[in-house]
Amino acid sequence: MSTPAQLAEELLAALFDADPAGATLYGIRDRDDRLADISAGTELALRERAENIRVRAMAVDTAHADLEQRLTIAVVVRQAQALVDQFDACSPEYTVIGNLFAPVAGLLFQLGQVPVADAQQAEDFLLRLRQIPEFTAAAARRHREGVAAGRVPVRPLVDNAIEHLDGYLAAPDTDPLLTPELPGAALAEKRKRLLVDVVHPALREYRNVLAAAITQHSRPAEQPGLCWINGGREIYRRLVHSQTTTERTPEELHEIGRTHLSSLRGEIGELGAKIWGESDSDAVLRRLQADPALYWRDGEELLTAARSAITRAEAVAPQWFGRLPSRPCEVRPVPGTASASTPIGVYMAPALVGSRPGVYFANTEQAEQRPRFVSEVIAFHEVVPCHHLQFSLGPDRPGAAGHGRAGPAAGRAAARRHRAA
Repeated sequence: MSTPAQLAEELLAALFDADPAGATLYGIRDRDDRLADISAGTELALRERAENIRVRAMAVDTAHADLEQRLTIAVVVRQAQALVDQFDACSPEYTVIGNLFAPVAGLLFQLGQVPVADAQQAEDFLLRLRQIPEFTAAAARRHREGVAAGRVPVRPLVDNAIEHLDGYLAAPDTDPLLTPELPGAALAEKRKRLLVDVVHPALREYRNVLAAAITQHSRPAEQPGLCWINGGREIYRRLVHSQTTTERTPEELHEIGRTHLSSLRGEIGELGAKIWGESDSDAVLRRLQADPALYWRDGEELLTAARSAITRAEAVAPQWFGRLPSRPCEVRPVPGTASASTPIGVYMAPALVGSRPGVYFANTEQAEQRPRFVSEVIAFHEVVPCHHLQFSLGPDRPGAAGHGRAGPAAGRAAARRHRAA
């Protein structure tokens, strides 16, 4: 029978096989020449692997195990089930949008962040670029399968994906795939040729598939939820369970949210009375949206404010937390062409071995339309005291992944991928 540690390693391997580019970003370099295979057959095989791991983990007798072993088994069971739920959701069929939550836009974002330290890693990066036509063809195939199965995307989001690809293809000089620094002029020239001859034609073809074969089958804006696709209510229920780790139904969680938001209206009125002499919460919210002074002047001001907010949070963090990250979080603008759907802020966890820092990407596109009071909150949420703190401490543990070994914490990070507010 496998040990808890062996099962954790098996699950980690399955997670990284499902997302090789994510493995690279976490500092696991044995899949550097691969892209994810999002075909239905491969995802079914990965699902079966995850289910096998879950069943075997459930069978482990932990009666005499120590705390770490019991926790490891609990994490493996939970994360294996989450992976099964993820594959059963068939999300590549209907997840079409111009930001990192969709397969194609997400891959472009990931590859733009891949560190290249030597000639071999550069060659691996070029191999990945050569595989992009296969990846985009698989994505188009999944979308068509979704149409046939009654699992289709939302029309405004498909339009957004097309707009994003149009912007991407119209600005080759700012292509995020030019970001990784390659050693030597010859390798850099190879990349340029691959982008022109292989990558951009594949993205253009994928864009044309969206326009010609997917848009007319998409859901209208009035039907945004998963409940509007075949099996969507069950998909949503299982995804809620895997993300929240509670047994509450979606309806119960929705009501909790409504109740909490209702309770906040009193606080909004109190703050409005102090600042503006306006205690009506609706009037306060309207003023927040309408006051030009509450929007950023430009992207640089937004970035400066994000760095300042994080610095202030880091200064007081020792008053609240006993352990803090040993490595700071960098603040950068969202690279390349940011679509209207790109979140205000996105956090990318650091590599497990310290080869790449944690990064908070702030969306500076159309900064003058982004409210100041939201941007600062997102910076706190994505960096300190939230996700940077969360994902940096695991690798800093003695004997943990950051010391040269990828443990279960890495699996949890890989499952999360890139979370946005």
